[in-house]
Amino acid sequence: MVFQDKYELLAPLDAPGELALAGREIRTGQPVMVHLLLGRQRPEVQEALRRLNSLRDEQRRHVLETGDYRGIPFVVTDGAPGASDMQSWLESIEAASSREMVAPTGEFTQLFLRPAPDAELAGAETPSAKPAGTGEFTRLFLVPRTR
Repeated sequence: MVFQDKYELLAPLDAPGELALAGREIRTGQPVMVHLLLGRQRPEVQEALRRLNSLRDEQRRHVLETGDYRGIPFVVTDGAPGASDMQSWLESIEAASSREMVAPTGEFTQLFLRPAPDAELAGAETPSAKPAGTGEFTRLFLVPRTR
């Protein structure tokens, strides 16, 4: 089956060195971008194909299909907002992936990354002291101290 049987092509987009078409997958209705990479031997096309082949698995899930249509390489991708050409699409996927890799830890996780405060500095009398501000539900589970 060729890509025109699987994808409804909606609108050509202005993309240098390729024919980029916004579309949707017929079976699911998912928005897609179809990139026909014109001039297989052009350095830009070779570089785009090299970058596509070097994508990591989590990046590659955005590539729905690759192939060759009448001697023209094509790539079908999920619709990345604002990326109409293959170069922009690759940049947006690589940038998103690098942001995910260095994403800051959340507040909850940071609680476990900090060293525990010294009990004396925190004002706690003893480790068994009742925590300040304990709620009614928590107090049900506190065991009274026996002497």
